[in-house]
Amino acid sequence: MRYLEFKALNEDYKTVTVKFQQEDPAPSIEDIKAAMSQFKQMQQRFQGNEKNIDYWGKQGWQNFKSFIDAQSQRPTKSQQKKQVKSQRGRSITLDENDKWLIVIPLDKEASCFYGKDTDWCTTKQDHDYFDQYFFDDKTTLVYYLHKKTGAKWATASRYTSKGELDNEYFDKNDNHLDLEEFTQQTGIDPEKYIQRALGPSVQDTATGARGKIQQTRNNMKKLLKVARDTGTPNRELETLILNTKNVEVGEQYLDGITKGGTKQVELDQDMQLFVLARADQHIADISNITTKTLMKAANMHTDSLSSFKGVDIPFEVEKAAIDKNTMSVEYIPNASDEALEYAIDKDPDMIDSQVFIDQGTEKYAKLLQRATINAVGDKNEAHPDEILRWLQSIFSIQGANDETPVLIKHLWHYCRWVSKYYADYNGTNAVNRYLQFLVRHRDFPEDTAKKLSKTLTD
Repeated sequence: MRYLEFKALNEDYKTVTVKFQQEDPAPSIEDIKAAMSQFKQMQQRFQGNEKNIDYWGKQGWQNFKSFIDAQSQRPTKSQQKKQVKSQRGRSITLDENDKWLIVIPLDKEASCFYGKDTDWCTTKQDHDYFDQYFFDDKTTLVYYLHKKTGAKWATASRYTSKGELDNEYFDKNDNHLDLEEFTQQTGIDPEKYIQRALGPSVQDTATGARGKIQQTRNNMKKLLKVARDTGTPNRELETLILNTKNVEVGEQYLDGITKGGTKQVELDQDMQLFVLARADQHIADISNITTKTLMKAANMHTDSLSSFKGVDIPFEVEKAAIDKNTMSVEYIPNASDEALEYAIDKDPDMIDSQVFIDQGTEKYAKLLQRATINAVGDKNEAHPDEILRWLQSIFSIQGANDETPVLIKHLWHYCRWVSKYYADYNGTNAVNRYLQFLVRHRDFPEDTAKKLSKTLTD
């Protein structure tokens, strides 16, 4: 950074600091400096005006402080990975010896830690299934970890609305077991541990853990009401949504700030990825879609990019989507010429796809020629039989009255091009054999075939 730019930037921070000090009540200079320091450290995470300290000078100290507090609670990707590896969360140990560790997870962190490498939905970091089981359904989970083999089992116990105890048993792969199968596989009688887990001492601790979830939800409910009433994004609520992975609140929040999808909003990178993964109906409501979001979509599903109509999609994203599945080119809104050519180079047989036909006669003709060279070989490599097989594969004529757009628009000029381009390798012979094939097997009008054949030597 040049000296004058650096000086101007420092002046901006000083100006905003003075503005904050002039507010009533005025924050302490220590609090301002601490918040400014955090702002600088996290600045690259922010989107749009949020990166600009002058913007926050206009928003006021309280808004700035709330924003910084919310962002500081949001871990970076590297921090998230470290947390998944090391954060044990809160749990109760029911039993431990040289062979077994038997625990009750009291939060998602503990569930993910002790349930690592299993297929249990309650151990998935990017979902709120644990809260649904533990808080909503009042289910008590017990994880049985075999220390020497790494094998794991789980029981899930809850009381039904009729007051009846319902126990479920699972192996590591989330297969349901009955009580006998569980005991045979583990050598453990799970009922004695379930009985202890449902006892008053353990349940008092579990109730306290559920109380923390309730506090978070109450806070989210309060912030959600403000956001929906004002239609204004709230970074504190977004942080809670991201931390809890609560899709229901996330969808309600997005519906509120976009006024039911009638206006666009700016979202930071983490929220964009949340929308993409959990609430993709709101993709079109994001005004500042990033390349990172597009790249994530490109690597998800064949049709994931179809939601990004009106967005300028870089070729690097189109290429990533096509590399994953060449059929993706059919779902890229306004695919670039570069993307169309790239898809044809990877899979020439796609030339009969509607996305290429819709490009117009001139552009389609060039793409068709490119596909032919990719499929058959260059003019110094092709064999007449290969040319014939290629012609048969790309033009599917069902009958004499079939008005196939490909045939009407492109067959005539294309056949002439094939004949000339592959002149040294009997291209004309291959085309004539193809026309006779159409006459014999596809009820193609013989007089039309003769006219086409005649043009090959004109």
